[in-house]
Amino acid sequence: IKGHPIHTYQLEVEAIRALLAQMETLKQSKFIVNPWKEVYEKLVQINTHFSRKQNQLYPALERKGFDKPSKVM
Repeated sequence: IKGHPIHTYQLEVEAIRALLAQMETLKQSKFIVNPWKEVYEKLVQINTHFSRKQNQLYPALERKGFDKPSKVM
């Protein structure tokens, strides 16, 4: 469902994959600083994604008896 945390996580994963694809494209061409700065600024935001997953998703899974993702991480 749109707006549900799991849906948001999925959208963020799609954005991360798009960013990685953009980096692959940039890597194939001549190095220009500005596009790489833009990518780096977006890359820093990935931390927020993993922090929210750790603080929102994993505790909810543990309450339901799924302890493997958070125990492994």
